[in-house]
Amino acid sequence: MTWDGNQSGNGSGLPVTHPPTPQQIRRAQLTVARAVSSPAELEQLLDMLGLLPGTEDGAA
Repeated sequence: MTWDGNQSGNGSGLPVTHPPTPQQIRRAQLTVARAVSSPAELEQLLDMLGLLPGTEDGAA
């Protein structure tokens, strides 16, 4: 994560970040998968987080 140097650089006061790498996306998907109790719950959570495989953020 990088910081833009001022409190309001992106309008929200939040740090400026780079898009996640494919490796980071995969690690996030696996972390969610370990924490759920059913395939339906996994799909719902990955969808809410934008991590479903084949989606723009979820890589392929």
